[in-house]
Amino acid sequence: YGWDVLSHPLYSLDIAPCAYHLYRALQHSLKNKEFDSLEEIKSHLTAFFEGKPKSFNKCGIFYLSEK
Repeated sequence: YGWDVLSHPLYSLDIAPCAYHLYRALQHSLKNKEFDSLEEIKSHLTAFFEGKPKSFNKCGIFYLSEK
């Protein structure tokens, strides 16, 4: 399969500013990773999202307002 992770621009109209911390954390979790199948990607994403505490979204949104 030869999957490539494409970088996303620092600012995009497609991403709401309140979700920035989520995508940034996800980008870091994918750094230097290579997947051989769709199942490996699904497994990684499931572990990523399940590993975040419920307060992750709330904290990230409020952190952005402090900058």
